[in-house]
Amino acid sequence: MVIYFNKFLICFTKSLKIFLSFILYCLIFVVPTFSATSGSYSIKTKVIQGEWDMIENCESRRWEGVKDWGGWMRNTHIRWGTFFGEKCLQVYSTYTVPGGALVFRTKTFPLENWQNNVELVRVKVYVEFPDNTADLKFEPKKKDDSTIESITFSDINSNQWTDLEFNIGQSSIGYAEVKQIYLLPDGLGSNPATFYFDNIRLIMTNGTTYYWDIFESSSSLWIYTGDAYAYDDSGYQTTKSAITWAGSTSTTNSNRIYMKWNSGKDSGVNEAKLESDLEYNLKQYIKVKAEIRCSATNANIAIGFWNSSGGGWKSTVEKNVSVSNTWQTLEWDLPDVGTSYYDAVKIIPIILNTNEVTSGEIYFDNIQFYK
Repeated sequence: MVIYFNKFLICFTKSLKIFLSFILYCLIFVVPTFSATSGSYSIKTKVIQGEWDMIENCESRRWEGVKDWGGWMRNTHIRWGTFFGEKCLQVYSTYTVPGGALVFRTKTFPLENWQNNVELVRVKVYVEFPDNTADLKFEPKKKDDSTIESITFSDINSNQWTDLEFNIGQSSIGYAEVKQIYLLPDGLGSNPATFYFDNIRLIMTNGTTYYWDIFESSSSLWIYTGDAYAYDDSGYQTTKSAITWAGSTSTTNSNRIYMKWNSGKDSGVNEAKLESDLEYNLKQYIKVKAEIRCSATNANIAIGFWNSSGGGWKSTVEKNVSVSNTWQTLEWDLPDVGTSYYDAVKIIPIILNTNEVTSGEIYFDNIQFYK
């Protein structure tokens, strides 16, 4: 009798667990809704959503420290991280040169027009230095690599975050075609010095503030291939980084990836590509989307991938924008999802029919992947 009772108890316990699991399922996945018009309830199944991960938001530029430059400056190193409560860029040197400056700069970017619209540049800076005598030079470069002007902020307060302000001289020739920024911590003597940079902002003549670089990380170095380029002036120019503020109407996320194309640039290719220098592990993802603004509704747009370890090239299907020169979001399914191909791939936005759409321009922003 005891044996039969124990078997009954075991079966009852299992049945109770199954019943409770079913009730819990109903509570989580089945949502009752009440209709005020009919006076009745209906049942809707709750769908579990995945999530979109931001892979490239274009908010940070690519910078580089300058080394071995004629012996008058310190070899300059940079790294992104969290320092003194801020995500920012650290600029430092492993040794000192009497009177030597630190020098770091952006990679060249598509031309930006600052003429008659940018009044001030503000930079948030923290300086580790023995006293308050360190300086910072701001030097924008124009298309021919010459310095537009050199502006110095002198005697920065050390060991605290300070907003430095540089007044743009609009009478200086060249602000209509800014292509690179140099920053030079100077006035250091033979003292050790470390600088931290956050939030470069452009203050417009109408008072609007654009965040030009937030220094939270280093964006990928997006480079042009095929029929792609940045501008055409006595030959096609191919900048070292495709991220730019040019044409922005957003104040907080002010940068985007920019590309022009012309089928006459590279005869026979029939495609214009942007290629990331970084390789990403995308194995967990099944979709990709991006915000896009394109001049041609018949340009066939896809997101390609390159696996350098023998996997070769793969691409999404082609899609088109519905309205020209208007921001919209395009979304693609990834091919061959979940395979080892995606362990390390470059991301390659591409225009596939430059033989038919022979010229145009396109912006990409906020490239995200869904898992």
